[in-house]
Amino acid sequence: MIRIALTGGGTGGHIFPLAAVADALLAFGKEDIELRYYGPKSRWNDALAERGILISNIAGAKLRRYASLKNFTDIPKFFFGFFQALIKLYFWMPDAVFSKGGPGALPVVLAAAWYRIPVVIHESDAVPGLANRISAKFAKRVAISFRAAAGHFPGRKVFMAGNPIRAALAVTRLEKKSVKSQLGVEVDAPLVLILGGSQGARVLNDFVEQALSLLVPLAQIFHQTGKKNGEDAGAPYQGGAVALARYRAVEFMDEREMALALHAADLVLTRAGAGAIYECAAAGVPAILVPLASGANDHQRANAAEYAASGAALVLEENNLTPNLASGEIKKLLADRERLKTMGERARAFFKPGAAEVIAREIVAATGAKVA
Repeated sequence: MIRIALTGGGTGGHIFPLAAVADALLAFGKEDIELRYYGPKSRWNDALAERGILISNIAGAKLRRYASLKNFTDIPKFFFGFFQALIKLYFWMPDAVFSKGGPGALPVVLAAAWYRIPVVIHESDAVPGLANRISAKFAKRVAISFRAAAGHFPGRKVFMAGNPIRAALAVTRLEKKSVKSQLGVEVDAPLVLILGGSQGARVLNDFVEQALSLLVPLAQIFHQTGKKNGEDAGAPYQGGAVALARYRAVEFMDEREMALALHAADLVLTRAGAGAIYECAAAGVPAILVPLASGANDHQRANAAEYAASGAALVLEENNLTPNLASGEIKKLLADRERLKTMGERARAFFKPGAAEVIAREIVAATGAKVA
């Protein structure tokens, strides 16, 4: 029996890739591999619990390289998390640790290093976070999603894997008209999918409210607002019942619903997180990326730059996300079917199928076991 500890967390962007890698590990043989998760308490952990993975909470503390009053609470929490990890790993003693970074991950990695347990980490973004920069010093292998990240880690440890996405979203080809029909939208009218993220992106949601009267005449709008943001979505638009029928707002989509929406869309407007980019790439759907201006290390702008350079997307900075400018870009893209087709092809070419399996093999190899 091979024991593998998973760590990382804080957001769906950490947990969903962990879940994808967990699926790949279990596919190698449920009878031979046992998984446990060590990380901060989060509602996203349900994605692991529903796979039968035991959850063991570790105090999560954000690491900051700047002065903040929160450091007075987070620094003690970090050391508390480290001692928690030392105790919990001692009593289970895994054969390897796989880390996605984020709050709560570094104490587990350091505890693993203390016990000389092999560590494999994955960095989703083009610019690594501080937890993964430190973790890399103790890691045996470092998986990356964007080539720009390679320069931040020791070259001998790095391998290009792509970003693991959930199985339902990794389906690369669904017929657009059929999927639009399943989604309940017009099959012959263009569809723009606007993703506010799992928790909602206020900037994108505010943009929709301001620009809806300009967007609805151009295309059907399918808007994921994020939880607790859906009640008032579209309220300012007074275009009449027929026009409003071309706008739909949902708070959250599960894996299947997200897969349908991505494959039905002719264009996606979204943030530039690694998960969103790779999900668009898997579906082969063109995108307009709006990088988070306040992102740590400006990682979303770096993600967006590398993806846009492939020809799969355009980048629109937050300060340019105005109703007239953004709707004008959307109008131009929807009118140029040949360009949309080319962008979709470039998106599919960017996608790295089997990322979860590639990483899972490296984790098992780190234990000294062999994978067929």
